[in-house]
Amino acid sequence: MEVVVECLCGKKYSVDSTTVNEFACQGCKRNLSVPDLELHKQLASLRQAWQDAGDNVKRKAAVAEQASDLRNPHALPLLQAAAQSGVREAVNAALVGLCRYAGAGQELLFGWLRQGALGVTRLVSAFKETGFPEGVDFLCDAIDAGKLKENQISECAAFLGESGQPRALATLKALRRAYPAQAGILDNALAKLAHLDESATEIPENAKLIPGRPSQAAEPARKGCMGVLLFLVLVVALAALSGCDEVKRKEFAGVLGTVGLPPVAGCEVEVYEASRFASLESAQGRIGQGITDSFGRFSIELSEANLGRPIVVVARPTTGATYLDFGAAGNPLVPFDGSRRPWVAVVRQWLGGESTVAVTPLSTLAFESLMRQPSSEVGPGPLRFDDRAVGSCNLAAASSFALVVDPAE
Repeated sequence: MEVVVECLCGKKYSVDSTTVNEFACQGCKRNLSVPDLELHKQLASLRQAWQDAGDNVKRKAAVAEQASDLRNPHALPLLQAAAQSGVREAVNAALVGLCRYAGAGQELLFGWLRQGALGVTRLVSAFKETGFPEGVDFLCDAIDAGKLKENQISECAAFLGESGQPRALATLKALRRAYPAQAGILDNALAKLAHLDESATEIPENAKLIPGRPSQAAEPARKGCMGVLLFLVLVVALAALSGCDEVKRKEFAGVLGTVGLPPVAGCEVEVYEASRFASLESAQGRIGQGITDSFGRFSIELSEANLGRPIVVVARPTTGATYLDFGAAGNPLVPFDGSRRPWVAVVRQWLGGESTVAVTPLSTLAFESLMRQPSSEVGPGPLRFDDRAVGSCNLAAASSFALVVDPAE
């Protein structure tokens, strides 16, 4: 009996199922198996239904759902066609179907993610639009197995946070420890799960080890009376100081952040109070400065006088500053020096404590857009840095790249 065997590379073969069980594709060399007669008839019916559906969106989506229900590698070419059809409902059905098909279906999906043919944001949209209940578990499994890159994780963090599921909480907490550079995105996601665990919003100890910041590790207490006496002397001294001046808090208050992705090491970073910011060529309004470490991280303390105000964070090209070019052979070091323009991020409001910020080309795009807005729309002078104007430009820049998070935070 002649049956049709279709390969993911697009080639089709007509073979005798009574004499051939498997063979190699002449195009891509994949090993192809031969379906039995019943499966051949089901697939032929679905292929014909797909063609007959024409521009009927619902019928195409129904065909994709039926193909995914087969849970068979012979249905993958049809699901691939549905996923690449551009018909949103059919694409959603195909993506969800591949997620449900453990093994070959999921591997096809991960292949698209690795190649950049599919974005995590689009996958999350399919989960939301179809109400796919297993979407959170699928993403958590993928993250735990190391299937997603750091930038892909940032794309699905908000979805995990909105899920309200304990599994998402555990995964996000592990990510917070593993990726301190994504602190802003992950903290926002974890905050939405605080009702499940009060410790959800706590900053991991390893994330507190910031260059230039004194270690918080306590010295082991001395044994015997001498240790007790020293402790009492310290308490009395602090009590005396509190009567004449406020004791400086041990908690860090300022901006923690990263420059670049890949990170830029040895880069000068300046913080400006936005209402007094004049231009990138002026030091007016500068309230703090620092330099990034080898991982692109920085910490800059700020005065409480700046609480509640918008701030501008500028990463200036610096002699000796470098980043790794992961897109080039050998991952060479690339200078971030005077031949480049500064990168900038605008934070809508500094809320005190350990506020996080990411200074990247995307946040710079948002800054440039903000500075080019006509005064007739955003208002004169400091009104340009009003929460609504800053938020609008930041989110507009993010949406241009299919992101739903503030690129500066």
